[in-house]
Amino acid sequence: MYSHWEYGNISERLNENVDQSVDNWVYAKKNIQNTTYLFKNKNEFINLFLKINPNYYRDANFINKEFKELLDTVDFSQKDIILLNNYITTSMPGRGDRRKLGWDIKNYNYNDSTKTLKLNWDKNYQQNHKYTWIGYNNIWVSDKALGSNYWYRSFFIIVDKTNLSDYKDLKVEMEYEWLK
Repeated sequence: MYSHWEYGNISERLNENVDQSVDNWVYAKKNIQNTTYLFKNKNEFINLFLKINPNYYRDANFINKEFKELLDTVDFSQKDIILLNNYITTSMPGRGDRRKLGWDIKNYNYNDSTKTLKLNWDKNYQQNHKYTWIGYNNIWVSDKALGSNYWYRSFFIIVDKTNLSDYKDLKVEMEYEWLK
């Protein structure tokens, strides 16, 4: 039901005709789709964390405690969770590339009839030192749970129950506020 683990992210440069003084590096859509997970129930959520990082996530009770706010928010009979993972940068922290650290999801919209998740990215990441949070207007959570240190980010997006049977069916579209 969920994708394989893929280390790191690939960015790509937008059309070279874009003003070069603007940071026009964007996330490679293919990589975003390859680092996406779909959770249709709580067991899938728990099993992924046990599989990906068994040294940290020792058992289901630990995961339930760690993600209590998120899991208490989601009624899996009516909602699914889409996890977008490792969106920060192409470079390892030792190389000093923090360019993508400021990116955040400003808005999103999931259209089940087209199986498309539209993400609106913004540079102004205001929760830089916060580990987990949920916004209830556009319900999403940002967490470093499946990443490493501060250069990884994972977004848990809560959507109405989808017709997706597999993460591979999800299409992703992206807009960037600073390139409008």
